[in-house]
Amino acid sequence: MIRNHWKMIRFLEAMSSNCGYIFIKGRGSFCMVYLLCWLTAPFLSIFARSRPILTWSSARPYIDQCRRLIMEEVKFRNIIDMAFWYTVMGRLFEEGQATVIKQKLLTTARTLIEAESKEEFDDQHKSFCHWMMKNIQLRPTMKQPHPSFGHCAKILDITMKVLSHYCHYGNPAFVNSAIDNQFIKHLKKKYGVCSHIKNLGDIDEPAYEELQQCISREIEEDFDNQIMPVQYDDIMWERLNR
Repeated sequence: MIRNHWKMIRFLEAMSSNCGYIFIKGRGSFCMVYLLCWLTAPFLSIFARSRPILTWSSARPYIDQCRRLIMEEVKFRNIIDMAFWYTVMGRLFEEGQATVIKQKLLTTARTLIEAESKEEFDDQHKSFCHWMMKNIQLRPTMKQPHPSFGHCAKILDITMKVLSHYCHYGNPAFVNSAIDNQFIKHLKKKYGVCSHIKNLGDIDEPAYEELQQCISREIEEDFDNQIMPVQYDDIMWERLNR
């Protein structure tokens, strides 16, 4: 039996908010959480004003909540990991850099799925790209030591497309189209823009914004503004890679 019901609930809630750092193995999670509660209860009881009894049956709903939150965190991390490798960009970076990028993606994605406006989303998007351009190293065989804005944006745009459009986290309407070399070729030919751009490595921030404007224009002209940029991605990827 564990004393101090209300203190224990507060403890469980606090632990739930940081449960991403706990890894579970089947039924062992119940015992682990319950044991932590049992060990911590005497210290929490010092400031308790009342001493009701918390039994296994009364604690079970909160332990179940902890387990659901833990599994949700594991799921979110796995989506980020799969989305990163889905970009097919990992091969461009020095050894060990992929882990750093994915950790930054994890914190950035949590912020982006909570964005309440397109402006807020875009500010965080730019912040991620600037961070990555400054802190991440490309392989020595690449022509430049750091990734371009285009490299960084593609990684984040695809990650957020997977999270919001495929997995229903956040608002997919805020997510930009993920530009790759096929899209660059198509947009240059159709709208005569960015003549100096040959591939993602050449894309700086102004060029990225210009290409996104071209995509918005094509969505308006060819799709009557009835689709989002993430849906444009799916349609045009199939068309351009036939």
